[in-house]
Amino acid sequence: MSLGGLSRELGCHIAQFNFPTPTVGYAVAKNNAFGMGSEPPPLIAKTTDGGESWEAMMGPGVADKDGVTSVFFVNEQTGFVRLTSEKLHMTSDGGKTWRGIVASPGKAIRFADPGVGWGVEVGRRDPEVWFTTDGGSRWSSRRVRFPTTVRAFSFPRRDRAYFVGDHGMVFRYSVVPASRSLGPNDIAAPAMPAASTAR
Repeated sequence: MSLGGLSRELGCHIAQFNFPTPTVGYAVAKNNAFGMGSEPPPLIAKTTDGGESWEAMMGPGVADKDGVTSVFFVNEQTGFVRLTSEKLHMTSDGGKTWRGIVASPGKAIRFADPGVGWGVEVGRRDPEVWFTTDGGSRWSSRRVRFPTTVRAFSFPRRDRAYFVGDHGMVFRYSVVPASRSLGPNDIAAPAMPAASTAR
């Protein structure tokens, strides 16, 4: 890999996977040379053969300052990377080029489909929950207070999400009528648009 005009060999370990198809996958590659965490440079690994082989590539950001905290691709070409500098970048050509997005969603980014996505700062009891309904071009946020620390989340569909945390906490996000009263264990959250019924 070339860094600052010099060819360097870097040891790395894979920290997170995302497979938008059975054969094409992306991963956060963390540099082993600097210790723990996702230190510089911003490395992303890509496979096109279902994980048999991987190629490391330089992601967006400043090579000697940024690391990658999260990667998520909605298909083979369109994906998002969040950096340690809290900047968000998007690609529409499989990582060859990147453009900055004016938003700073949490370390963990997930999309239910190409239009609706979430970003959450896991490891907090009152995380800023970011969301997009236009494929990541614009993001909005809202602070949500959970009864305990959020450790992970899943977003399998635009009308369903799960947040898990300490002490067995599980919260399910679902769209309900606006007229419904909140129960004692409910948390108000932004409503995502309904999925299109057109096929």
